[in-house]
Amino acid sequence: MSLRQTMEKLIGPVNRDASIVLIGGGTRPGVWCQMAVDVWGVSVHVPEQAQYLPAMGAASLEFVHLGWCENLETFNERVIKNRPNHVYDPCSAATQIYEQRYGKFLQLYVKDE
Repeated sequence: MSLRQTMEKLIGPVNRDASIVLIGGGTRPGVWCQMAVDVWGVSVHVPEQAQYLPAMGAASLEFVHLGWCENLETFNERVIKNRPNHVYDPCSAATQIYEQRYGKFLQLYVKDE
Protein backbone atom coordinates (compact mmCIF):
# COMPACT_ATOMS: atom_id res chain seq x y z
CA MET A 1 0.00 0.00 0.00
CA SER A 2 2.93 2.33 0.59
CA LEU A 3 3.71 2.11 -3.15
CA ARG A 4 0.40 3.77 -3.93
CA GLN A 5 0.67 6.22 -1.06
CA THR A 6 4.11 7.34 -2.23
CA MET A 7 2.94 7.69 -5.82
CA GLU A 8 -0.04 9.79 -4.72
CA LYS A 9 2.22 12.04 -2.62
CA LEU A 10 4.56 12.56 -5.58
CA ILE A 11 2.11 13.00 -8.47
CA GLY A 12 -1.36 13.23 -6.95
CA PRO A 13 -4.37 10.94 -7.37
CA VAL A 14 -4.00 7.99 -9.72
CA ASN A 15 -5.12 8.64 -13.29
CA ARG A 16 -6.59 5.28 -14.34
CA ASP A 17 -6.08 6.14 -18.03
CA ALA A 18 -2.34 6.66 -17.58
CA SER A 19 0.46 4.14 -17.77
CA ILE A 20 3.77 3.93 -15.97
CA VAL A 21 7.22 2.84 -17.15
CA LEU A 22 8.91 0.76 -14.48
CA ILE A 23 12.69 0.18 -14.44
CA GLY A 24 15.26 -1.31 -12.07
CA GLY A 25 15.96 -4.68 -10.50
CA GLY A 26 12.49 -4.91 -8.97
CA THR A 27 11.03 -5.42 -12.43
CA ARG A 28 12.51 -8.88 -12.90
CA PRO A 29 9.98 -10.93 -10.96
CA GLY A 30 6.77 -10.63 -12.97
CA VAL A 31 4.61 -11.29 -9.94
CA TRP A 32 6.01 -8.16 -8.27
CA CYS A 33 5.13 -6.04 -11.32
CA GLN A 34 1.63 -7.50 -11.47
CA MET A 35 1.04 -6.75 -7.80
CA ALA A 36 2.17 -3.13 -8.25
CA VAL A 37 -0.12 -2.80 -11.29
CA ASP A 38 -3.07 -4.14 -9.33
CA VAL A 39 -2.37 -1.80 -6.39
CA TRP A 40 -2.04 1.24 -8.67
CA GLY A 41 -4.83 0.23 -11.04
CA VAL A 42 -2.88 1.37 -14.11
CA SER A 43 -0.93 -0.38 -16.86
CA VAL A 44 2.82 -0.68 -16.47
CA HIS A 45 5.38 -0.96 -19.27
CA VAL A 46 8.61 -2.76 -18.39
CA PRO A 47 11.33 -2.27 -21.03
CA GLU A 48 13.55 -5.18 -22.01
CA GLN A 49 16.52 -5.44 -19.60
CA ALA A 50 14.89 -2.87 -17.32
CA GLN A 51 17.20 -3.86 -14.47
CA TYR A 52 20.08 -2.07 -16.25
CA LEU A 53 18.26 1.14 -17.15
CA PRO A 54 19.00 3.05 -13.89
CA ALA A 55 22.73 2.64 -14.65
CA MET A 56 22.13 3.67 -18.27
CA GLY A 57 20.32 6.77 -17.06
CA ALA A 58 23.31 7.68 -14.91
CA ALA A 59 25.64 7.04 -17.87
CA SER A 60 23.53 9.22 -20.17
CA LEU A 61 25.21 12.39 -18.91
CA GLU A 62 28.60 11.01 -19.91
CA PHE A 63 27.25 9.93 -23.31
CA VAL A 64 26.29 13.55 -23.93
CA HIS A 65 29.56 14.89 -22.49
CA LEU A 66 31.64 12.61 -24.76
CA GLY A 67 29.56 13.57 -27.78
CA TRP A 68 28.18 10.07 -28.31
CA CYS A 69 24.68 11.62 -28.18
CA GLU A 70 23.79 15.23 -28.93
CA ASN A 71 21.57 15.64 -25.87
CA LEU A 72 19.49 13.69 -23.36
CA GLU A 73 16.49 13.59 -25.69
CA THR A 74 18.61 11.90 -28.38
CA PHE A 75 19.94 9.44 -25.81
CA ASN A 76 16.39 8.63 -24.76
CA GLU A 77 15.32 8.05 -28.38
CA ARG A 78 18.29 5.81 -29.20
CA VAL A 79 18.70 3.83 -25.99
CA ILE A 80 15.44 3.84 -24.06
CA LYS A 81 12.39 4.36 -26.28
CA ASN A 82 13.20 1.74 -28.90
CA ARG A 83 13.40 -1.15 -26.46
CA PRO A 84 10.69 -3.76 -26.68
CA ASN A 85 8.67 -3.91 -23.51
CA HIS A 86 6.26 -6.09 -21.62
CA VAL A 87 2.94 -4.54 -20.62
CA TYR A 88 1.23 -5.53 -17.38
CA ASP A 89 -2.45 -4.63 -17.19
CA PRO A 90 -4.43 -4.47 -13.94
CA CYS A 91 -6.67 -7.37 -12.98
CA SER A 92 -9.97 -5.66 -12.12
CA ALA A 93 -10.85 -8.14 -9.35
CA ALA A 94 -7.47 -7.71 -7.64
CA THR A 95 -7.54 -3.93 -8.11
CA GLN A 96 -10.96 -3.77 -6.46
CA ILE A 97 -9.68 -5.73 -3.45
CA TYR A 98 -6.59 -3.52 -3.15
CA GLU A 99 -8.78 -0.42 -3.45
CA GLN A 100 -10.84 -1.55 -0.44
CA ARG A 101 -7.71 -2.40 1.51
CA TYR A 102 -6.10 0.91 0.62
CA GLY A 103 -9.01 2.75 2.21
CA LYS A 104 -8.51 0.71 5.38
CA PHE A 105 -4.74 1.31 5.19
CA LEU A 106 -5.30 5.08 5.10
CA GLN A 107 -7.62 4.88 8.12
CA LEU A 108 -5.05 2.93 10.15
CA TYR A 109 -1.89 4.60 8.93
CA VAL A 110 -0.49 7.40 11.07
CA LYS A 111 -0.35 10.31 8.67
CA ASP A 112 3.13 11.61 7.90
CA GLU A 113 2.25 15.26 7.42
